[in-house]
Amino acid sequence: MLKPGFSLTKQKNFDRLIGTVGGGLVGLSILAFIHNQTILFALIVFFMIGTYTFVLLNYIVMVTFLTPYILILFHFLGLGAANIASERLADTAIASLLAFLASYFLFPHWESGQLQGYMASVLKANIQYLKKLKEHLFGNKISSLDYKLVRKELFVSTANLSSALNRMLSEPKSKQKHRKEIYEFVVLNHVLSSNIASLTSTMANNNKPCSKEVLQPVKRTISNLERNLKLLDNSYIVEPNEKDPMHLMHEISTTDLHLNDQLNFIYKVSEDIGKVTKVIAG
Repeated sequence: MLKPGFSLTKQKNFDRLIGTVGGGLVGLSILAFIHNQTILFALIVFFMIGTYTFVLLNYIVMVTFLTPYILILFHFLGLGAANIASERLADTAIASLLAFLASYFLFPHWESGQLQGYMASVLKANIQYLKKLKEHLFGNKISSLDYKLVRKELFVSTANLSSALNRMLSEPKSKQKHRKEIYEFVVLNHVLSSNIASLTSTMANNNKPCSKEVLQPVKRTISNLERNLKLLDNSYIVEPNEKDPMHLMHEISTTDLHLNDQLNFIYKVSEDIGKVTKVIAG
């Protein structure tokens, strides 16, 4: 019942208590109204199958199946179901209390201490996404698989960060650090990735190299994100800027003007991310 993290321990114990109480009521009701041994045997098989079916799928459902299974089993052994139910409930309550105290005082593991790692993963994924966009702007053909892989990594890292934030919000308020700024970081990165995805989708069938002027916001955005990443992960090594290919156009076209506006917006979002990151990194 003791999990690696206060919020996980809290959720696990809550599920255990609810499942034990709910399953206990079901088990006692069955034993109170059903006295046919054949039906009870069929029910014990049903609850046993349900227990092992949900053991890895849904903990609260598993406990709900397990409790009546145990009560009916002890009924067959000739022991009082009411006594077994009260003992199980008392044992669960004591174990939950001990797990709660241990996770708070003995082995504290607060999510606020892990969030910077999740934030760094999101920034790395966005940097890789932007680098693919930059290659496309060079006029290089990028396969849909390459885009899907970097996009998948971005979605996974963003989901991990959001889950960690939700876990932190279930912890005591005194242990929550920079909750407002981290929420803002999540939102800004979502805006950033959405705009990058929109651009890559729009330009999917256009492999013409853009002008050097259009490339500047992308390069500045990547530099911004790399500086922010360095604040969160000091081991990150910033790669030197690549030289622009010789075949890039020097004159900006009408299409590039619209593209330039979108890229400048992305750059402004990266600046906002930088402000929030500095506050969080301290």
